[in-house]
Amino acid sequence: MAQRKSLWSDFILRSAIVVICLVPLFTPERRAQSARSRDNISQCSLTDANTRWIQKALDGWRQVSRDFLRLNPKPLPWIVLFDEACTWHLNPEPTFLPSGAKQVETSLSFAGQPVPVHALSHSGTVQFPNGATIPAGVMAAAFPYRNGESAFYALALLDLWRKHPQASQDPNLEERILSVTLHEMVHTRQLPQVRRRVVALGKQYSLPSQVNDDIIETQFKGVPGFREAFEAERDLFYRAVVAPNVAKRRTLVARALLAARDRRARFFKGANKPYEELEDLFLNMEGAAEWARFKFHQASQRQPRSDAQIIDFLRGKQNDWAQDEGLALFLLLEKLVPRWQEKALDFKVVSPFVLLEDAINMPARRRGNRLQRARPNNSFNRSGMSLPFIINWDAIRQYFPPG
Repeated sequence: MAQRKSLWSDFILRSAIVVICLVPLFTPERRAQSARSRDNISQCSLTDANTRWIQKALDGWRQVSRDFLRLNPKPLPWIVLFDEACTWHLNPEPTFLPSGAKQVETSLSFAGQPVPVHALSHSGTVQFPNGATIPAGVMAAAFPYRNGESAFYALALLDLWRKHPQASQDPNLEERILSVTLHEMVHTRQLPQVRRRVVALGKQYSLPSQVNDDIIETQFKGVPGFREAFEAERDLFYRAVVAPNVAKRRTLVARALLAARDRRARFFKGANKPYEELEDLFLNMEGAAEWARFKFHQASQRQPRSDAQIIDFLRGKQNDWAQDEGLALFLLLEKLVPRWQEKALDFKVVSPFVLLEDAINMPARRRGNRLQRARPNNSFNRSGMSLPFIINWDAIRQYFPPG
């Protein structure tokens, strides 16, 4: 595998810090939009270049969802796009549109149908469907709305990324943001159900008030021995990905699964028991989304081209733990589990560890108690939510300062 580069993909995906709070921290004010933002809708016309890039993203999502994840691409999730002056809402729910948004004509289409687009100007602050507001700076993330029953995707358009000091140095910026977009679009399908499971766990156990996809890394990176155990296990999974033959791959997967069993049995016990299921949830969530990016790059025939180059491109220098190991696990599911999407993307089995155990016929006596079949409904589907959901905006701004 190619040497990992100091790419800033890890920086970009940190925009997706989505935090599930077990107590509500704010009350949405859906229509509290400044009058100044409604003054000049006429300036909010998408440029030809932006329209072409957005259409490429829409076509990419149809390909990823239909051909790779084997999901119905419809309905297109609500997409919020913005630049320094305007916000565009693609396929919005009219009830949740900010006041002042007006329908505009574009040539955008999805699955052969026109995409409804509403636009409004802003004065430096973007209002989201869930009532939250953020500075108009670089970001790419999926967020919940409608009390967690649905999710939307928010993206700063390329003009903003090109003005960012790090992003502007990336020769592959358009391709990177495009595949990050597909990653986050996968999350729009996952977030409601993931949140349901986290809320349910919060009723059973004492969890931090805010839970996100970095929860394992956050809680355990400073625990003696955990990082070393995790990294050794992760590296075995990646060795299995590039193994020269099936027999070698199965041997390495078995070693990695045993290492995972030992790590989880050692650290996820007592008060830390819920972290076992949280790890399963977020490895599933991030692994599926990163695999979708991988498949998009693999099919695009643009740089990066080889599988090793794509993996290196996606992993970056210091990728988040859930994304990093999740990608390896889902690359192995593709190689070892026929039609894995019907299992990993269904409610019956959530743990990618379990699917791999089944794939290599790991004897039951070697299976750890911690690697067991998941309970129903802790993978992702299209089920709804009912409890509040909140975004940790301070964390987002830490990685994506406005301007």
